[in-house]
Amino acid sequence: MHGAVRDGRLSWAGVELPAPGPDGPATLAIRPDHVELAQDGPLRATVTEAVYTGAHVRLVALRGDHRLEAHVAPAQAPRAGDEVALELPAQRLWRLPGDGGDAGASDELRQASGAPSPHADPR
Repeated sequence: MHGAVRDGRLSWAGVELPAPGPDGPATLAIRPDHVELAQDGPLRATVTEAVYTGAHVRLVALRGDHRLEAHVAPAQAPRAGDEVALELPAQRLWRLPGDGGDAGASDELRQASGAPSPHADPR
């Protein structure tokens, strides 16, 4: 999610989302299994794909030109064409380093998530 952070909020797809870090250009990321269906809310999107994978249903949802992917339980999965409200929990959003042009998360974010650093000795 590319946008600009101002006063701890990222303006993206016409919605204000909580965003860590300083003001300026930013890219936020969230894992699809952390995107939640909500009863109501400002982040509304249209489901364009709903694919049953066994453990979950992979949803692709569009809000204008903006695309989000979510993994939801089969029992709560909407159908392609349905409009849904999505929630992006603030504690699950990652701010990528720089202005979002970097390829991945910083070493600090990798450490917090338990992911190995690309600079770590593989032995």
